[in-house]
Amino acid sequence: MNNNNKQKKMGFDAKEAHLENNSKNFNRSSGMESAPVFFRHAGYSMDPTLCQLDLLEIEPYGNRPVRAGDIIIFLPPGLEEPVVHRIIRNTPGGICTRGDNNQYNDPWNIEKKDILGQVTAAWRGQKRRSIAGGGRGRLTGLLIRIKRVLDKTVSGLLGPAYRSLACSGVLRCGLFAFLKPRILVFQSGSCTNYQLLVGKRVVGRYNPSGNRWDIKRPFKLFVDESSLPPNPSH
Repeated sequence: MNNNNKQKKMGFDAKEAHLENNSKNFNRSSGMESAPVFFRHAGYSMDPTLCQLDLLEIEPYGNRPVRAGDIIIFLPPGLEEPVVHRIIRNTPGGICTRGDNNQYNDPWNIEKKDILGQVTAAWRGQKRRSIAGGGRGRLTGLLIRIKRVLDKTVSGLLGPAYRSLACSGVLRCGLFAFLKPRILVFQSGSCTNYQLLVGKRVVGRYNPSGNRWDIKRPFKLFVDESSLPPNPSH
């Protein structure tokens, strides 16, 4: 098999190998190369902007300004593992960051020398999405926070009725009987992760700390939780 066919067959694995080679240089002294590298995203702190297993395009800043609203990969003070979060603001005391899915700002301020690059795009499967920074990025982060507040408010008002309807199971038959969930298992570092899919959409994840399945609304109405393995790792 020639190199071109091999890379085509490997798909994003070739890009990830490029990251793994460059990840050895992810430190404060050497920074990043001038060419973009790729980073496989893990965790849920940037949902829904970035999801588990998204392949991120990372570009070094060079002489470009670091702007509030940019999503960056950086090394927090005292840590050796990179973090991907959004810049909330630049302050005299440093750069303030937060995950889009987090309620509070990160407990640190960073400096530009801690930043390894900017996330400019994300691949999900074969689809590439540009990731906005600057003013558009700030607006995106703000809208996500507003949606989270509204979602929490609506959940408080409609939560009892929603849970009652979900427990009744009336929507799991008839028209919605074709919505058969599947469990996707994948490795992220040394951890095994479990996602619940309906069609091609991720509708839930197994939460090992709570020993439960977290299913997004409204899919809890259509998924029979009792049919899911209570602890899929066993």
